[in-house]
Amino acid sequence: MEKALVGNESYYGFEYIADEYSGTQASELAAYYTGIIYMEGGDYERAIYYLDQADLSDEMLGAVSRGAIGDCYVELGDLSKAISYYDKAISHSDNPLTAPVYLKKAALVHEDRGDFDDALAKYRKIKEKYGESNEAKNIESYIARVGG
Repeated sequence: MEKALVGNESYYGFEYIADEYSGTQASELAAYYTGIIYMEGGDYERAIYYLDQADLSDEMLGAVSRGAIGDCYVELGDLSKAISYYDKAISHSDNPLTAPVYLKKAALVHEDRGDFDDALAKYRKIKEKYGESNEAKNIESYIARVGG
């Protein structure tokens, strides 16, 4: 991963491409990969910086990059920003693969904050709109836990 991130004398790494070719599709994709690498390494602030630069229009990667920023904010303890980015991931791509993942993550954060009504609304949306998803399995227990 380190070689992919920083490159070597033969090729540029993702970080260099993200920084030096700003505004290009290659830069945005490199920023996404750079952010994911930093997130996996536990450098959440640097991950957020790069993931925020990845303004990807792709339905899947755009949602995943916003969701990953949410994950970073959870790790940093900023639950309000985490929810905000999970909501951005949901609205970026309301598809049956990514939306239920970020609905559940947002609901769990709401639950952790004691915002049970907000958690319940998200759990119910998973049940009603994405009932065939993996996140919908055992969703009734989540609904019951928050008083639904």
